[in-house]
Amino acid sequence: MAAVFGRILVVFLLLQMVDTVAADQMSSETNPIFDETYRALDVTEGATAGAWSQDGIDLAIASGNHLAIVNVRTKEIVKELVAPERGDGRRNVRYSPDGRYLVFGVHRVVIYDSKTFEVFRTLDVPFKGQRRPLSINVGAVTISPKNDVVAILYRGLDSGYGIAVFSLPSGTLMWKAVLPRPTYLSNAPLVIDKTGTSILCAAGGLSYNDANELKRQADLLAFDVKTGAMRTLISNVAPDIPTAMALSADGRYLAIGTASGSIDQMLNRKTHQFVTLRSGDTINIFSPATGNLLQTIPAHATVLSLDFDGDKLLVNQFDLRRSDDITIHDVRTRVLVQSFPIGAAISLEINPMDGSLATIGGRGAFVFSRKH
Repeated sequence: MAAVFGRILVVFLLLQMVDTVAADQMSSETNPIFDETYRALDVTEGATAGAWSQDGIDLAIASGNHLAIVNVRTKEIVKELVAPERGDGRRNVRYSPDGRYLVFGVHRVVIYDSKTFEVFRTLDVPFKGQRRPLSINVGAVTISPKNDVVAILYRGLDSGYGIAVFSLPSGTLMWKAVLPRPTYLSNAPLVIDKTGTSILCAAGGLSYNDANELKRQADLLAFDVKTGAMRTLISNVAPDIPTAMALSADGRYLAIGTASGSIDQMLNRKTHQFVTLRSGDTINIFSPATGNLLQTIPAHATVLSLDFDGDKLLVNQFDLRRSDDITIHDVRTRVLVQSFPIGAAISLEINPMDGSLATIGGRGAFVFSRKH
């Protein structure tokens, strides 16, 4: 995240419109989804990730190597947990789909019993960092819908980023892989598809074409959950480093965001000339089944987080000059449903029971009730 914040962000005054976008203004006939008054959970600073318990009562909030489990109704801290090592984790806390386990880690990943908070299993890092072993941190963690595997994205490897998949019941390492070519990721998570057979990861980096022209792009990679066999599912899903990704619950939509609106000057090491690289200015929505680009949504700044609520796509962009940080788009009708200010949210989490929205970021956690 620091790498993204440190980049030179230049906001385009005019957003380039494309044919696939039907509307970028709220319809007067659209009813807001969330109440814009919120409950603040002032239990942590520098929050980087969050996850709802399956019963919708507790919210687990990660900050560094600390994890606070909070009863949202009472705002009381149910439990505080500390990871074995310090580190800078991202999207590093998840409840298993069956609600039995709570997974958290910044270096080693610990699996807790979600009711007793006793340690069920600890997963050691399967990669070696030759320079600084403890510099390897968790970039994302996810659990299969079948509750049988844990997939972890690791940051800080000497060779870039790595993915490892463990058996949840036994803790056995099933496979590991280093992402191809020099890869740069920010807050883009791993996603396991609806069938539980493929792990999706948007990986971007610098590359040269046959004319030695420098470019930056991201591809969507798919890994077989059981074997780790990799294929490029969709080429050029984004023109820049992926910063956020979300898959709809029905598996129909995959949204990918980048550091929109930025312009960088970089050295082409083959021609020894400085070149200007411009990021895109849209959030791209694909069909994972066909690889087709379904539509785009204008983006004016770095997309920190994305999440789906049915056919609604929730977007948080980091822009100090604007206050409407969260926007909600109806993917089906292509209408902007709602926008409201909250600030930088690294994680957007929909309560599985009552549909309320939790936003987790550096300022803490905020919960927005759903309108009925």
